[in-house]
Amino acid sequence: GKEWRIPNRANIEELIKNCTWEYTTLGRLKGCKVTSKINGNYIFFPISMLEESVSYWASTPSYDDSAESLHIIISKSTKRVGISTITKRTSPCPIRPVTK
Repeated sequence: GKEWRIPNRANIEELIKNCTWEYTTLGRLKGCKVTSKINGNYIFFPISMLEESVSYWASTPSYDDSAESLHIIISKSTKRVGISTITKRTSPCPIRPVTK
């Protein structure tokens, strides 16, 4: 079977640099479909209609504080995606696992 894990900083940077981002509906879920420019594979990040932005955890701790972790933040209004380090590990954020 496949081995699932929490994405790290390199995984997030690859999504930002090598993928196209499209706000769409997949089945009955609204969210962001992220498609690889390299192999056409995609990952889907659900986003509630009520949310302005959503964050998903990364497994990489932030550089200056071991109590904080990096996360990918997806904003609907500005159609931007980026990496943030301001979230404490105790904050509730979803996880979008990836496979090797």
